[in-house]
Amino acid sequence: MAEKAVPSVNTESIEEALHRLSKKPGVKAWLMLDRTNGAVLKTNGQISTVRPARSTDRKTSLPSPTGGSFSTDVSTSTDNETLAAQELASMVWSFLSTAGSLVDEIDSEDELKLLRLRTKKQELVIVPEVKYLLVVVHDTPPVASRASRSKANVSPPASKLFPHSSKLTAVVRPATADGAESGKST
Repeated sequence: MAEKAVPSVNTESIEEALHRLSKKPGVKAWLMLDRTNGAVLKTNGQISTVRPARSTDRKTSLPSPTGGSFSTDVSTSTDNETLAAQELASMVWSFLSTAGSLVDEIDSEDELKLLRLRTKKQELVIVPEVKYLLVVVHDTPPVASRASRSKANVSPPASKLFPHSSKLTAVVRPATADGAESGKST
């Protein structure tokens, strides 16, 4: 990815923004990871409710931070929370590295700015910054009603557009020896 000049980061404004983020409705947790090695710098929320710790071997986790412009304490209350945060950080780090490689392969002068991973239960928003990675886990918003979709110019889900799609049957026309389709349907 393209290298950029490192802007000065005001730690107090970041702390204030993270505090405001924690108070937003639907936000389950956030993690701040070191950009260079993926180590957990800070967390908020209960990471173990998002993804419980599964490993009992601490050697598989990412390194602890050794310093930098952010607090190096992981603000979690238990070993399980710390381990869950480290495991999630490791998965996010791997995902981000793969996505960054994809961007580099497509266009080496481009750079990754944001990743959103949405599931039925939650959404992870990953924001790579110069010195850190911010990972926010929040509830997946419910599907909008028909009235709010029409106001927002949003298409309805495919199940509404094609209500009988599960009942459709395909007409298969096998090719003959000369490559032409036969007139039979199966």
